[in-house]
Amino acid sequence: MLKKIINSSFFLLMGTILSRALMFLINLVAARTLPVSSFGQYMFLRNTISMLDGVLSASVGNNAIKDIGERQGDIGRLKKYVGSLIVLNLAFISLFLAIFLITGDTISKYLFSNSNGQEIIFFLSMVVFSFTILSSLFQKIMIALSKYREMAYISFICAVIILPLSYLMISNYSLNGLFASVAAYFFIDTALRIYYVSRILVVNSIKDYWVDLYITVISILKKSSYLVTTAIVSSLSFWLYRVIILERSGEFSTLANFDVAYQLGVFSLMVTGVTTNVALQMLSNKSAETRKVYRANMIVNLVIAIIFALVITLFSSGLLSLFGESYMEQGHLVFLVAVMTIFATVNSINNKLLISKGLLTRIFTHTCISCLVAILFCFFQNTADYSELIALTFVIHYGMLFVFDSIYIVKNRLTILSDGVNNES
Repeated sequence: MLKKIINSSFFLLMGTILSRALMFLINLVAARTLPVSSFGQYMFLRNTISMLDGVLSASVGNNAIKDIGERQGDIGRLKKYVGSLIVLNLAFISLFLAIFLITGDTISKYLFSNSNGQEIIFFLSMVVFSFTILSSLFQKIMIALSKYREMAYISFICAVIILPLSYLMISNYSLNGLFASVAAYFFIDTALRIYYVSRILVVNSIKDYWVDLYITVISILKKSSYLVTTAIVSSLSFWLYRVIILERSGEFSTLANFDVAYQLGVFSLMVTGVTTNVALQMLSNKSAETRKVYRANMIVNLVIAIIFALVITLFSSGLLSLFGESYMEQGHLVFLVAVMTIFATVNSINNKLLISKGLLTRIFTHTCISCLVAILFCFFQNTADYSELIALTFVIHYGMLFVFDSIYIVKNRLTILSDGVNNES
């Protein structure tokens, strides 16, 4: 079982490492080149886009991995389902683009009042948003179809093209160049994913089965209702933590300090995210040995998380120096991020287990309570170090989820860790 998880994850892990390493290097160049406040502005907007992407990725996306795997024996049903996912994502993009266009002046003035080329940055951020959503969708489809090798190829091609381009763009065009580089990355990444998926699975024209599409879309929304709501609550909370800190401190540099430390924990979350996605696919299999899959994933991911946490904590000074002298004094934030990644890793595994068992209301309840406690802490806690406050808020968020999920699974282990699906909700 352990060997199967590692083998299944290898190419997906390689592809994810390449793509995340590319974004890490882009962020590193940006942190060294841009003023701290400008880097904070960029990271705030990127996290806003990630929040919106998280709503789909953590809700419809996780169900997509599960449901596509179940439909691979019926090509007709599979095409309809994938077509429905594409429609949902395009509708989501269209809705938020309309909202962004209506409120564009307000957003630009709030985020980029001190930046040149507000209109260009706003346009590029919309491009980044659109192709981030589509890239995430086709990544989920490729994971569900077990096309890990192709994902690694795509990440390699993007890295070869974008890395030198981003360095030149950021060096010469500052914040505008940064957004242009990120927009180019997601555009190329999405185009290549669509190309590979279209070779595997050609989806018919929507007009050929629009009635079936409507039925399937409604089914997806009903099936994902708790996950959608949970994802909205969780993603919105992550964003609110940053908004609260920004309003209380009045400085984007506060967010920049935290996000630089957070970048060091990204690789741990990236690796464990890959293996837990594979675990969801395995747990969703009707013949899955739940206890063995869960135990093997917990061992693998905890070892990875602890090793990464020790490395970034012990070598925090050297790692922070890569981002520039402005961030050298943030070692205490790296330690908090390391603790957060361990909690987040366990939570990710528990989350996939509960999803595979249909215990969606339990996930929703635990998430709501954890988010509420973290928001209250972030809003009312007095401190002189707001960068530390947001780091502690994230630790509390994942720590509460760890406690609630772990207690529930241990108390109900005979039922939850048995083979089959519970379908609580």
